[in-house]
Amino acid sequence: MKNTVILLLAIALSGCGTPAFTIKQLDNSFSESKNITHASEGNRISSKSIAGGSYIDKDGVYLNPFIEKTTQGETITLGFSIENHTNYNTSFGGVNQLGTITKVAFKFEDDTLMTFDISNNETNQGDTINYNSVSKYAGYDVLERGTFSITKEQFKRLTTTPLSCKISGTKQSVVYNNDDISAAFTANLAIFYAKHIEAK
Repeated sequence: MKNTVILLLAIALSGCGTPAFTIKQLDNSFSESKNITHASEGNRISSKSIAGGSYIDKDGVYLNPFIEKTTQGETITLGFSIENHTNYNTSFGGVNQLGTITKVAFKFEDDTLMTFDISNNETNQGDTINYNSVSKYAGYDVLERGTFSITKEQFKRLTTTPLSCKISGTKQSVVYNNDDISAAFTANLAIFYAKHIEAK
């Protein structure tokens, strides 16, 4: 069942667009268990670009929570889909690529850490090659992603405490200090927690 949830997440969360946090219930009509999965999209951690500067489009790193429950309301899986929406071009290369995402670590004000290893890692390249006739370069979209599980208690702490975050990949890592993290990011986590984790 876990592999089925991951596949559904990959399909449901692969769309493009400007950052907007949404939560949807995935189709379970072909599931024998009829477990209910709610998945989110659009929860970008920061507008800070990995290579410096700020994003003005959909690109960036997203941490989108998901939860699978039985029809009786018992939690089966709680976790995050982590996605780095970026690109590669022949002029600058892949300056915002993390590579295979391997680890996410959160640090809190009391210097305690929560560290998660990433599973289901994959990198997808866009089918469309874009040409810039003015700057004379070609490029394509890149999506690096994976998933990790989290406990209810750990999730709740992410919603209530100022934090910083380090995301590690095989090509490079990025650190988001507390001032870099979007206020909407933790607000969205609080919404998801209240609606789908705390509520029975």
